[in-house]
Amino acid sequence: MKKFALNSVPAVALAVQALGLLAHGSAVAATSDEKLPFYISGSETLLRDSNFSRTDRPQAETVSSTAALLGLSKAFGRQQYDLNTQFAVNRYAHYKELLNNDSKQVNGSVSSQFLANWQLSLGGSYSQNLNPIKDNVNVERVVKNIRTYNSRNVALRYGLDALWSLTLTGDANTVRYSQASYGGFEANQRSTSMRVNYYPTDTLVWGLAYRPVSTHYVNSSPDRTVNDHNIDLSTNWLVTGLSKLDATFTRRRTSYSDDDMAATRSWSGSLGWRYTPGGMFSYNLNASRYTGTDRFNTEFAGYAANEANARRDTLNLSTNFSASMQAAFTAKTSLRLSYALSKNRYNYTSVANFSGQAEQAQILGIPLSDFLCTFQGYCNTQTESRSIQHTTGLTLTFVPTRSVSTQCDLQVYSQTRDRYGIRYQGRSLGCSVTATLDSLSPLFDGWFD
Repeated sequence: MKKFALNSVPAVALAVQALGLLAHGSAVAATSDEKLPFYISGSETLLRDSNFSRTDRPQAETVSSTAALLGLSKAFGRQQYDLNTQFAVNRYAHYKELLNNDSKQVNGSVSSQFLANWQLSLGGSYSQNLNPIKDNVNVERVVKNIRTYNSRNVALRYGLDALWSLTLTGDANTVRYSQASYGGFEANQRSTSMRVNYYPTDTLVWGLAYRPVSTHYVNSSPDRTVNDHNIDLSTNWLVTGLSKLDATFTRRRTSYSDDDMAATRSWSGSLGWRYTPGGMFSYNLNASRYTGTDRFNTEFAGYAANEANARRDTLNLSTNFSASMQAAFTAKTSLRLSYALSKNRYNYTSVANFSGQAEQAQILGIPLSDFLCTFQGYCNTQTESRSIQHTTGLTLTFVPTRSVSTQCDLQVYSQTRDRYGIRYQGRSLGCSVTATLDSLSPLFDGWFD
């Protein structure tokens, strides 16, 4: 099953990453300095990819992305306001107008503390960009499929500086695609959660949450809604001043509005460890296991006529591992080596279920499943598909001044074939330069006094 990511093509992702590095630094500075709430960044990124099409017949591509970011981070007493907008112009040397596009993203949040221990937060985001080529279906791999995503969220927390806290959250988001053939992926999602955090020490946090999620596929036929009920156990532990551990374990039950889709139960979770000893080196290890029922609706459209009287069990399992080592040679220069492994497994089981013909099977003296397979052509089926993805990266970052950053990223990647994906391999090299200005603030002197 292909997951439709929020990021756009690698060049755009690299540009946004570069913008984020300096924007974050400016936002921190703005928060600490009451006179610098505004910042603006611009970046230029060039990417050369030997297999941009992500197929077994590689097509190289050169992508240029010119991006701009305008942000605000301002505190007023017990209130905090944050807003950033990003806009990028993306151009393709080989595919040209077939893929040329403009991407945009807006994120905003406001939070306010009130009474003694309460905090209310509101947030929202909107993004529009090219769906990653590797996530497009195989039959139309290279296509201008613009993905539009927006979300709204609210959080109410009690217990700001106490031994425990209670947080209630709500989120609503929608995703749409410009290509009509992707209508089956368009969805409206609603989620809520109730989380209790316990702080036994200043360096340890335990969390327990109940989190129901409802996803409605607006163009599915018949109408489909998938409901996930999650129980999350999490911890954040600052083991020592040099080591930090984050872990989450989730028990999930998934049910469908479809009568022929069986409910599933699964375990998932993630584990992250960061180690920063003295000296120039720091290390990161991350592992995760995600399970979920299959939501790749168009893959099952062909089964609708033949399986109207069958129960279908689908289960996806994704196991991921990543490791990285970063060396800060100087205050301005750093080198990062990374490796990521992803193993995906898809299980599909169809069990014929014609209860009305049980009497005929009994008369013949054979099991119902054998009767359906022999005389009706409805046989129990079970298929399994696996794939492995490898990505090795080398990233060099040079920050000559507070306002200027340069970065080059080399990646070597590969994927084996599975039921939903094409076998491919290739390499890419992307470089970006970013400049950030926070001198806009004097223009607004006195506005927020």
